[in-house]
Amino acid sequence: MIRLLFVAFLLLDGCAAQAPLPTTAPTLNLPMQLHIERRQTDQRQDWVLVIQQENAGLRWSMMDPLGIPQARQLLISGQWQADGL
Repeated sequence: MIRLLFVAFLLLDGCAAQAPLPTTAPTLNLPMQLHIERRQTDQRQDWVLVIQQENAGLRWSMMDPLGIPQARQLLISGQWQADGL
C-alpha cells in the first residue's frame, strides 16, 4: 500500500514539474509592443519586448528603455532560433 502511494506521488510530481501548454496558439495583433518590468528588493529593471511577424515565423526583440537591443529570437515552427546579438 505504501509503495502504491509512493508511486502515485511520483507520477503526480512528474506531471506538476512541466508547465501546461495551450492547445492552440493565441491570436496576437501584430506588431505588438510590451513593457516588461522586473523588481527585486531595491532594484528595478525595465525592457521593451516587440513581437512582429516575419516571413515564416515571429521575431521577438527585447530592448532596454533607450532602444538598445538586448536579445533577438525567431520562433519558426515551434522552434527558437538565435537572431544576431
